[in-house]
Amino acid sequence: MESAKIDKEDVSDGIGCDAAQDGATNENCFSASVDVDALLAEATKLAEEEKILAAGRVLSKVKDTQELSESHRKIAEYADDCEKSIADLRIDPIGGGWKYHGKTAGSFKEETKDGVSVKGLFLPSTVYYKVGEKCQLDIRIETPIAESLLIPLLSVLNETELFTEWIPSWKTPRIGFRSVEDLQKRGLASRIIRIVTDTPWPLTARELFLDILAIDDIDQGGFCGIKLRSLKKDHDEPGIPAPNPEFTPVKFDGIFLFEACSPNHPSLEDAQEMVDAIGESMILLTFKMCTKPNISVIPQDLINFVIKTVLGRVWVKFLTVAQRVKDGDMSKHEDAIQTNREFYDWMEGRIQQMLKDLKSEDIKK
Repeated sequence: MESAKIDKEDVSDGIGCDAAQDGATNENCFSASVDVDALLAEATKLAEEEKILAAGRVLSKVKDTQELSESHRKIAEYADDCEKSIADLRIDPIGGGWKYHGKTAGSFKEETKDGVSVKGLFLPSTVYYKVGEKCQLDIRIETPIAESLLIPLLSVLNETELFTEWIPSWKTPRIGFRSVEDLQKRGLASRIIRIVTDTPWPLTARELFLDILAIDDIDQGGFCGIKLRSLKKDHDEPGIPAPNPEFTPVKFDGIFLFEACSPNHPSLEDAQEMVDAIGESMILLTFKMCTKPNISVIPQDLINFVIKTVLGRVWVKFLTVAQRVKDGDMSKHEDAIQTNREFYDWMEGRIQQMLKDLKSEDIKK
């Protein structure tokens, strides 16, 4: 994004000065004459466009942090948090303390449904986990998907109030989403939601105030994503109700990342037949979550149940629902998309730009 780049050669008007006027070096001129107001305005604009990483890069040019407003400090903190989460995903899970748990089912074969040929669009998912201090449970899932499934996947994630329509629940033990409520929207896709989940007796229901931040780094990094984190107790967000004392609060941190899938990715090993059956370029979807469930110990049986039965089933359902959205089989999602057509037109435009850029990179290679 050119507007986010402030090069030393370009700081002569408005954002810098003309070094030729007094013989000063470009470096000294840049350091002395950066227009902080222009930087802050640019960062605000980028954040409103969900380009939080680009906004953070711009704010990093403001050397005196005292000049940052509270809203700009929040942007910088968001950007730093996203950068750390993405950097963590760049670490190979093999040798990084993760334990391999297994693979979930994929969908890549062509089938006939009501006389119409329907092709599966995702490969089997690779699942890892690790247990940290204070029973923190980290889970990581990597799934190669067809490029045509990306927009439907993002629409399923965006329609938070429809989560209860498709996320599985269990009666024995009692686990599932009781309610999902949108509390605040900001920017184009970011929001805060409240989730209440049922848990097995004798545990009380869990309550999560989830801050959802869209990440558009398509212009510079070639990827997009969604950052998830629980609201801090001392947050200053307007219009957020107080926690329900009857529920147990949950801490959560997670990220979805969508980027080009390397042909050497482990999920593609021995999968060429599947890739050929899909017949499209592959996007790598990586999801990582960290949660502290507020229990004193996590038995291995519970870990297996959460990862394999609960999260594994939810994950496959999520991918399957996205495929049904693409195939036009999810009427409520389709209605939501049509109601919010302006947003989805913007999202589709950004994703098409990302796919176009990825193809251009492939051609260069």
